[in-house]
Amino acid sequence: MSASRRSLPLRSLLFLLPFCVLAFFASPALGQDVPSTDLWLAPIFETADGPSLGTPENLTNREGYDNQPAFSDDGSTIYFTSQLQAAEGTAADGTAQTDLFAIDLDSREIRRLTETPESEYSPTPIPGERALSSVRVEADGAQRLWRFPLDGSAPSRILEAAEPVGYHAWSGDELVLFVLGEPHELRRASAKRPDDPGTTVARSIGRALHKVPAENAFSFVEKVGGEGRETWWIQKLDVETGKIERLLRTLPGREDLAWSPRGMIWSADGAVVHRACPACGEGFAPVTDLSEHGIGEITRLAISPDGRSIVFVATR
Repeated sequence: MSASRRSLPLRSLLFLLPFCVLAFFASPALGQDVPSTDLWLAPIFETADGPSLGTPENLTNREGYDNQPAFSDDGSTIYFTSQLQAAEGTAADGTAQTDLFAIDLDSREIRRLTETPESEYSPTPIPGERALSSVRVEADGAQRLWRFPLDGSAPSRILEAAEPVGYHAWSGDELVLFVLGEPHELRRASAKRPDDPGTTVARSIGRALHKVPAENAFSFVEKVGGEGRETWWIQKLDVETGKIERLLRTLPGREDLAWSPRGMIWSADGAVVHRACPACGEGFAPVTDLSEHGIGEITRLAISPDGRSIVFVATR
């Protein structure tokens, strides 16, 4: 891997990533065209009347694909996926190139982490390491999970046999994987057993995979019922027992969500952000309508480790 570790201010990034881009894909898992997306950051306030959000800030204000944000463990950095202009290169499968980037939240400087002929997606901090895991679309089109050290040293595969991977989440050395298929599968795997393809524990799942805060457990979205009659449920998988517990329904037709450190689940319907308390038996209730800030459809979300900030993706 050729990697640049030079910090770039936002204006420099906008120069490198111009406003004119070709059609691109939402993710390796979905393989569908999507509109341009930006990353937005907003403070979270807890009041006597409930939660509220402060004025959101557009972190990547440009035409193009900026998506799949994740906070660093200390909350100082947001990692994300960005698509380069086609003139700068294409991915191994011929589609527009995507690489991994980082935003320093103190300076708002944006730093490029990878510069490869392959595409990388879904940057995720690896527990106990100064490294990110990412789904890489390899030269032959295979989608496997890779490790990218933050010091810029050579990347390596985490899992050899599990493929094609679309999304993933960590709890210690344990992983859950969204594996593409008909239907898509939820598999358990372990970084200690890279040659093991993993064990299927659920099918017909959505892309939102998360570690449950303060528990050795994962959440995932299961889509129950036939096409056009599906009910989407947020489920919890206990790593120790393998038991799956149904928590609550998603917002209608919305599979993206994020957990706060206090065990709340955040999601969005259009530009309206909602929050639910599964431990309280409370479903989703609206928090804030962000449409007045020019924000369109909200998809992926992440909450900072201290619970004071939310980053989300919105269409332009």
